This record gives sequence, structure tokens and C-alpha cells, in this order.
Amino acid sequence: MRGPKQYEPDGKRYTVNGRHVSYMSWSFDFRVDSNSGMQVYDIKFNGERIVYELSLQEAAATYAGYYPKPSWDNFLDGSWGMGKSSYEMVRGVDCPDTATCFDLVHMVGVGKPQTFRNAVCVFELNAGIPLRRHYDNNFVNGYKFYGGMANQVLILRTVATVYNYDYVFDFIFYQNGVIEVKMSASGYVHGAFYDSNTDPYAYPLHDHFTSCTHDHLINYKVDFDVGGRKNSYETIEIGIENITERWFPGPSRRRVQKVLKRSVKKSELEAAYKFNFDKPMYLNFFNDAKKNRMGVKKGYRIQLGSMLKQLYPEDWIITPIFSWTLYQMAVTKYKANETQSSSIYNQMSPTVPQLDFRDYLMDDDSILNEDLVAWVTIGAMHVPHTEDLPTQPQSQNSANFFIRPFNYFDQDPSIGSTNAILITPTGDPYTFTGQKVERYGTPVGPQCVPKDQKTDFKGCLWIVHDSAAACSKRSVCHF
Repeated sequence: MRGPKQYEPDGKRYTVNGRHVSYMSWSFDFRVDSNSGMQVYDIKFNGERIVYELSLQEAAATYAGYYPKPSWDNFLDGSWGMGKSSYEMVRGVDCPDTATCFDLVHMVGVGKPQTFRNAVCVFELNAGIPLRRHYDNNFVNGYKFYGGMANQVLILRTVATVYNYDYVFDFIFYQNGVIEVKMSASGYVHGAFYDSNTDPYAYPLHDHFTSCTHDHLINYKVDFDVGGRKNSYETIEIGIENITERWFPGPSRRRVQKVLKRSVKKSELEAAYKFNFDKPMYLNFFNDAKKNRMGVKKGYRIQLGSMLKQLYPEDWIITPIFSWTLYQMAVTKYKANETQSSSIYNQMSPTVPQLDFRDYLMDDDSILNEDLVAWVTIGAMHVPHTEDLPTQPQSQNSANFFIRPFNYFDQDPSIGSTNAILITPTGDPYTFTGQKVERYGTPVGPQCVPKDQKTDFKGCLWIVHDSAAACSKRSVCHF
């Protein structure tokens, strides 16, 4: 049997004009750089810019092994044309059938422009889990109400196939003002010869064949404009305090509890962030001049979902070509000559690279009330195993981070979405003799499943039956 299909019962809820996309409260523009890949600009929510630039910068993979080839395999995919390696995607597999696709034109290493059809797609998707919900139960005489909201998101996607690896790059826009940035890796593993000498570095995958241990590290640029271009950056450590018990006297007068330790960073070197499990932190970008209704400074924070520590020491021979991997996040003052974290020439000049990212930090500029840029690194370690053959599944090989509001709004902005639903009982809550369903203006009624595009069948399959309904050629129900 065929699997389930996605469809849009009332048509598309986003609009596209060239490379400009509008969806619900979101709007943005995008382009694909031939070397580095996807770049998203002028990201606004409710007409207010949150991010000026959100862009993929570089992808690094460093291998290990016994024999010369794997032990010296270190790749910077921007140098291999990661952006121009975004080839045509297949509807129903790489993107839903409902997606809007875009062609890309590149002219790198060729004599005339090349057009890559359907190399970028944008689509709306139900994430399969509610964005928010609550079943209000008083535990005595049944429920008081149920309130929930479908988690329908907009996804901007491109897939870069850099030789053996396929990187699925997603930019996901949620209706509560959150952006998720995600990389998922597929494709086939980078092969190497196997014998017993390789055992410290890899597992046998096939006859005389292996793929050695390696990492995937991805760097992104996030140029914040939170309430304007004058922003500051703070860490909010969730620490521990050991205090005298305030409220309950007794023989044990000590109390250990969590406490917030806020620290506004003054300079670029002070802001360079390396994750420490003993000091969990919020990483918050805020505007000193803009406050919410409670008087709290409006902010947006970076939430790192997938982190990987670069294991090579800072003085190792090849570290300069991807020194951005030394930090889970770095913060710099915007400069017109500091546009990228890597260079296409770094691959071929590892000891004296064209661009050493650490140079951005060495001048230690002030970052108080400045136009700030966050350089975010995510990643995953990969020890290849037999289940990676013939091609590895992307579902488990992924890394992500979130850009999410932190006291920016007075309440959850998705509260205004018509995707919400409220159910309240109107009779006996135990027998459900009656209930009121509020859908906030969202249409209800019969829905058509799209016709099979491989046939000339003009009918439709009803989910909700209505004898007066009829279907048009586009499988929209009229009744």
C-alpha cells in the first residue's frame, strides 16, 4: 500500500514573489551562494526584523585512520562548491508533492551559466505534534476545557550533494516566533581499505572495506537585529546557591537550589562560548532600549540542540583552516570585511589559511549596544557501522539549533493563530453529552484528497461525506 500523502484543502497558506516568501507572521528573502550555500535575509515576524542574515557558512569533516588516505582526509565542503552542488530534488521524497520549487543558476568552474531545476523547495508541514496543548482536568468531575494548536510550520530546504555526502539543509519557521536551523546527512560513507590495522579507527563494513571515524561540523552566521541594530549579548547561567532556609525553621537550616547568574559580555573574546555541562547557560541577544510590558529587555536567544567539541588542539597543524570549530558560538561586532567564517581557499592552505576565524576575535571589539553577529557551530560524530550501507539514513544523522524569543513578546504570539482549537463541555463532562468546539474562523467541512497525478481521474475520496459536494479538476470541493 502507498503511504499517506500531504495535501492543502484550502490551497497554499504562503505566498512567493521571486525569492521573497511570506507565511503567517513571517517574511524573508533567500538566495544560494555557489560556494557556501543557503542564505536567508531580512527575516521578519509581525513586520519586525529579527535577523538580517541567517546563512550557512561552512561544513567540515575530519577523518582518522591507519593508512595514509583516511588519516589525511580533511574536507571543507565550501571549497568543493557546496552551494552549486544543490541539484534537483524529487517531489514526494525530498520535498512533499505540495512544495513550491525554485531553480538555481550557477556559473562556477564552467563556461556559461548552468540551471539546476527544482534545487530549492518551500512547503508547509504538520510536524505531527501539537505546538502547545492543555487538557484542564480538576480530577473531580471531569474536564473543564481542552486547548491546543496544530504545529504547522514552513520549511525552506535545499540539499547539497558534495561528492559522497548529501546534506539536507532546513530552515524551519514556527508560528510562535521560533526558527529552527537543521542539517541532516545522508548519502554513502567515504570508503577505505580494511584490515586489522584499522581496528582502532573503524569497524569492518564489508569485505576489505571500511569507513573511518569522522566528525561533521557545520557553521552558520546569525546577524541579529533584535528591535534594531543596537544589541548586546548576555549569558544567563543556571547555577546553584547554598543558603540558609528562609521559611521553615528546624535542625536542617540549609537549602540548595537553582539561581540565575546574569553576565553581560563586553567584548568579543569574553563572549567566545564553549559549552560546559557544569555551567548550563542561556545565550541571549537583547536590546537595551526595547522592553516588553513587564519592563524586561526584549531578546532572542540561541538554543544549541546539537553540539560537538572539536578534539584537535588549537596549535595542531590544520586547526587554523577551521578555527571556528573551537567555539560552539562566537559573537562579533559586524564589520563589512568580516562577512564569512571560512574561505574557499582554506582547503588548499591548511597551515597558513586565507581566513583564520580567530582573527575576528583578536581585536576584541566592544559588543555593547552594537550590530552583533553570532557564529554558531553544530555537529555530530560519526563512527560508521553496517547499517550505514548502502546509504546512511538522515533521520539519525542530524544536528540543529534554535533561534527563539526570550521576553521579546508579551505572550506566546501563536495565541493569535487560527490553527488553535478550544473544546469546552456543555453537558455532563463524564458522558460528553455536549461540547462546544471553537476553531477561530478556520473552515470546517468536507475535504478532498488530491487526485492521483498519474491518472485522469476527476473524482475525489471523501474524508467527510457530503452528497451535495462536487470536485473540480484541481480536487477542490464545492458544495
